[in-house]
Amino acid sequence: GPSCATNRGVRETSRTGLADAGRALADEPRQWLGASAAITVALRRESFKSCDSAPELAYSFPIITAMKLWLAWFSVLVAGVASRSIEQCAESSSLRQLHVVYRHGDRTPTSLYPKDPNSPSDFPEGLGHITHKGKNDQYNLGRYLRVKYEDFLSYDPNEMKARSSGRERCLESIQTNLAGLYPPRGKKVWNSEVDWQPVPIQTMPVDLDGMLYEDAICPKAEEELDRIRQSPEGAEVLNSNANLMRTLQELSGKKMNDWVRARDRLDTLTIERSRGLKIPDWALPLWGNMTKVAKYTTILNYKSPTYNKFRAGLLIRDIVRNADQVKDGNSNVKLYMYAAHDVAIAAFTSAFGVFNQLAVPSSTAVITELHEDANANFFIQMLFKNDTTRKPYRLEIPGCEGFRCSLTTFQGSGPSRTSPTNWEEGVRVSRTLPGSHRPCSPEPDGGSCSISQQTEGIRFAFY
Repeated sequence: GPSCATNRGVRETSRTGLADAGRALADEPRQWLGASAAITVALRRESFKSCDSAPELAYSFPIITAMKLWLAWFSVLVAGVASRSIEQCAESSSLRQLHVVYRHGDRTPTSLYPKDPNSPSDFPEGLGHITHKGKNDQYNLGRYLRVKYEDFLSYDPNEMKARSSGRERCLESIQTNLAGLYPPRGKKVWNSEVDWQPVPIQTMPVDLDGMLYEDAICPKAEEELDRIRQSPEGAEVLNSNANLMRTLQELSGKKMNDWVRARDRLDTLTIERSRGLKIPDWALPLWGNMTKVAKYTTILNYKSPTYNKFRAGLLIRDIVRNADQVKDGNSNVKLYMYAAHDVAIAAFTSAFGVFNQLAVPSSTAVITELHEDANANFFIQMLFKNDTTRKPYRLEIPGCEGFRCSLTTFQGSGPSRTSPTNWEEGVRVSRTLPGSHRPCSPEPDGGSCSISQQTEGIRFAFY
């Protein structure tokens, strides 16, 4: 598609010129209507195609008798559209780097329970693998990124780096996603019958992956979860749902000693129900209570700045370091892709005070854009895409100026967030063997890891 530079010819048409052209056609209604439609199509194709951040416009043009009045309104409208196009293209041209963190695609259950009426053979993909829906969602997410950032990204995968959790569902997701994002074009085509090219993907053993895997070895993170369970809020959840836990344990044959187990049971049942498999008679009467307990898992865990530090600190540090390299002129990498899990998404957004406290759907993506303005100031814009059929939301990070967050503020120099560069000692695991690890420990000063818990007043805008 045409770039923002190509579109300048359209944008340089003055507001007065557009209005005069419209007035000249006012005496010829048929020509005028045709011209208005043509102008509209041209503006939508040329002005917005390459600047996907502009919302899709769908204006209608009814035939009215007061042609001159309508013409005046239309002239103002066209001027506004052209002005918005200029602003959006200017914003697009400032883009310097992208980080996309996303949850794997729709998957099968990670495990079945002892009294489950279904069996692993009911899931031909294998337990814990992505489904056909998950593959389609991930491919479409890749295609979405390709279209949205068409003027920023080339078709050369060497301009990007891909990192995945070592779980099969994440590796499957990132491969499918990259197939949509980087199809071979030009000299990259190696087989005319295959619209795919290999793209390098980095990963590591899950036990050691403190950046992307939710259960990487980190005793301090587990200690924090134990503290949350034993807190007044946590104890109240467990005590008020003790009967539910006992009932679930008896009927499922699986030990139920905390809300995470109840959430996992609901997860399995939900997937089985969506596939039309057998659901035990006891499940539906308990569904509502299981859902409430699952919500507590989401709310209580990510209210903890300490837990968010251990599960998102390395990821945020990586993003900040990459952005600093661009700012210092030491990196040409345009895109970093991270295939992760719901915990990474929830902890990451919670660390910046923008988590919506809802379960993270499969294929949810958080897009962090690094921009540079005309004065060489670098800033961040964060987008949240939790629906594969809708455009993302822009997130307003508390402490920032609207939807624009200076890189300095994003780095955590403000009073409400932790400096990610200090998190390395707080999230540390051995690089030798799984099971051989150093315990995670906070920084020596003990007070530098306070992450804002501010979650109220978050504004969302379609983007």
